[in-house]
Amino acid sequence: MARYTHFIKDGDYAAFSKKVAETKDPNDRRKTPTYLWSTRHDVWINYLGKHGDLTVGYGAPREGFGPEFNFGHVVGNHYDEQILIIKTSWGGRALARGFCRHRRC
Repeated sequence: MARYTHFIKDGDYAAFSKKVAETKDPNDRRKTPTYLWSTRHDVWINYLGKHGDLTVGYGAPREGFGPEFNFGHVVGNHYDEQILIIKTSWGGRALARGFCRHRRC
């Protein structure tokens, strides 16, 4: 998770995508066995009028993703029931900037 946070904090989505693409872990549910981005049918997402099974494409830019992707995998692994993520967000914010309680970031 530290590497994920580092890439997202610095806004280097291409580096994060490359790192995930290089992962050959057969148990990594983020990708299909052919190492493409997975679609998770037991986790639904709703964001900006778009809705469906959890996969890449619910972020900004439209082909991107945010923390909801890994969050969906974690809660999907934990619960047997169907999961619904209702994503709400606004532009111009990142976890590393704008959300820190004490100006240490």
